[in-house]
Amino acid sequence: MPFALFVAGENASAQTGDLGASLRFFQFVSFEDMVADARNDSELGIFRVTESLEFGKTIKLEAHGVVDFSSPPAGASSSLALSRSRYFLPLQFDISDRENNFSEARLDRFNISFNLGKAALTIGRQPVTWGESYFWPALDLFAPFSPEQIDRDYKSGVDSVKLNLPLGNLSELEVIGGILGSSFENDGTLGALLRWNLGNVDLGFMGGSFHRDRVAGLFLSADLRGTGVRGELTYTSSGDERDSIIDRKSVV
Repeated sequence: MPFALFVAGENASAQTGDLGASLRFFQFVSFEDMVADARNDSELGIFRVTESLEFGKTIKLEAHGVVDFSSPPAGASSSLALSRSRYFLPLQFDISDRENNFSEARLDRFNISFNLGKAALTIGRQPVTWGESYFWPALDLFAPFSPEQIDRDYKSGVDSVKLNLPLGNLSELEVIGGILGSSFENDGTLGALLRWNLGNVDLGFMGGSFHRDRVAGLFLSADLRGTGVRGELTYTSSGDERDSIIDRKSVV
C-alpha cells in the first residue's frame, strides 16, 4: 500500500537557556591577638545559581541568585572573598541575623537586555566594569572591588539602565544611569564612557556624576612589544560641602 507523508512548518523564535551553580566555602583563622573567650576563626559560605534565557536574537533575561552565610557576622576576614554592592531595588532579604552568624539571600543580577540593532539596552541589576585598577578604583566607580578582596571571579550587579552603542571593532560608547545606594538624591549616578580602539592602543574617556561628585577621567591601554601597559587618571570635584572645609574640594 503506497504511503505518503507531507510536513509543512513555519519559522519559530527559539528560546535557549543557560543554567549554572557554584558553591564556595572559606575558612579563616587568625594566629595573632589571641584573647581568652574570643573567636580567632571565621567562616564564609557562598552559594550562587545563575540563569540566562535568550528569546530569539532580540531579548535576553539574566538572573543570579545568591545565598551567603558568615560566622561571625562582622568578621573582617570575609572582605577578602566577598564585597556587596549598595542596592536600591528591594531584591534581598535576611535569612538569619544572630549574634554569632548572619545569612542573606539576594539577586546579585536581575536584568533584561534588548538588541535594538544599532544599540543595546539593558535594564535592571547588572555588572558594570569601567576600570582595571587593583588597589585604587580610579575609573571603576559603580561597584568596585574592595582593595583587600582577593576573590574577584564574580562581580555584583548595580541597579541601573545601560545603553551601549557600538562604534566599530572594539570601539563603543556606554551611557549608564543608576542608583548606587538607598537614596536617589544622594546616590543617583549618570555617566558615559567612550572606548576607542587604535590598533594596539585603546583610549577611553569618561565623565559623569557619582554620589553628587563630578568626575572626569581617561585611560590608555597599549601593547609595548608584548607587554601590556595601562594607565588611568581621574579628576573629581566633590559635591559634599564638608570637603570644602577641609580643603578637599577636588581630587586627582
